[in-house]
Amino acid sequence: MHYLTRVTLVTGMLLAISAFPSKGSEQKLAQSVAIHQSLQEALNKKDVSSIKKFLATGNYASTFIYRYNKFLEAFPNATWKIQRGKPLQDGSEPIEVTVNGSKNSDGRSYILEAKQLLSINTYQGKIVTQEILSEQSVIQSGEKHLSIDLNIPDTVLTGTNYDIDLILIEPLESTILAGGLISLSQNEINDQLSPSIDLEPLASGGLFKSVKAPLQPGIQNWAAIIAHPKGLISITKMVRVVNTAEQITL
Repeated sequence: MHYLTRVTLVTGMLLAISAFPSKGSEQKLAQSVAIHQSLQEALNKKDVSSIKKFLATGNYASTFIYRYNKFLEAFPNATWKIQRGKPLQDGSEPIEVTVNGSKNSDGRSYILEAKQLLSINTYQGKIVTQEILSEQSVIQSGEKHLSIDLNIPDTVLTGTNYDIDLILIEPLESTILAGGLISLSQNEINDQLSPSIDLEPLASGGLFKSVKAPLQPGIQNWAAIIAHPKGLISITKMVRVVNTAEQITL
């Protein structure tokens, strides 16, 4: 469960630096390529002083640097990649952030893969606003890392039922699997809390659950674990909950 919490923090802080107060006219990040290229370089060099150039002064900057350093304790060799995403319906261009990392601890190997899609505005060389469009992360432990398909929607309508399917690409046939799914509150994410997940026997193909979106728009954050004889798979996924069908297809 320790590493499950860290996955949540990874996806929550990939580009959390974008939470600046908006000032005057804004510029789309896609129009200022040098910003995310410089940020990518600073993150990959683990250069905190350079990262701070993208941060507003005050408590937020110190919180981000704290979380960044804590993340590097778990995955010191993590690498960031920041690039343009496909244009949205409104003509804006989001950015895609991916983080990969690995670690050996207590005789086990851990591999992290995390992705985030953001719509971001900049002002005077700083990122000023963001909207997280999608994010997910996977950490695997053990000698054998399995291919897994996260069949979970990025956006759903309020009050609707939808499926969360974590599908093992190569089913383990007669191997016994266990797993569980839990909804994470924003406080658990912000405060780095580690909720317990009850495990139950699973079919060899993975974890399959039907869940319901809340009646009010917002965000649902999910965490899941699949345990197999060779290790664990920890997954987090953010689902946006909207109240009009037009918001589902970005």
